[in-house]
Amino acid sequence: MKNALILLIGISTFFSSCTHKEPVSYSSTGYLRGQFLSNIVCGYGYVITTGSTSQKFMDPLPVGSGIDLKTATFPIKINYNWHKKADPNPCNFILIDAIVKAD
Repeated sequence: MKNALILLIGISTFFSSCTHKEPVSYSSTGYLRGQFLSNIVCGYGYVITTGSTSQKFMDPLPVGSGIDLKTATFPIKINYNWHKKADPNPCNFILIDAIVKAD
């Protein structure tokens, strides 16, 4: 009985330590162009271009992105997920949900 209990505890510890993380699929690909200094209303932020579209966002990036905006060399090819920041949003900023450097 004691051996069965020890085995059960060992198996439960093993399976609880295994984490299965689903891979993230990215909806957009573009280039992180760097920081922009805008007018007084919008302040500063960063620019991402996708084709002929430019989007602006404010830092920080999601944790674990591997991109340090303060030391990065721009442009950086990226894959990312985003959504529009809630209103009021006169500067049309977006929020980055997930981002990673593209190969």
